[in-house]
Amino acid sequence: MIRFSYSPYCLPAKLTSLKTRRDTCNFDKEFTKMAVDLTPTDKLVIMNLDQDDFMGFSYTNPAYEAPN
Repeated sequence: MIRFSYSPYCLPAKLTSLKTRRDTCNFDKEFTKMAVDLTPTDKLVIMNLDQDDFMGFSYTNPAYEAPN
């Protein structure tokens, strides 16, 4: 039988230090310079969502317009 030693207290191989919460110094510059490409929403899918499925969630989109 092989026994593996595991400790939840192991330190990571490299500790990083961030200057701010939005610090991207640990990411490749080529990646961070790429333009953001958001997936457009399908209006038909959004219109057919039953909003009751989301009852009780703490976040609601303030820009959401219910279909008439």
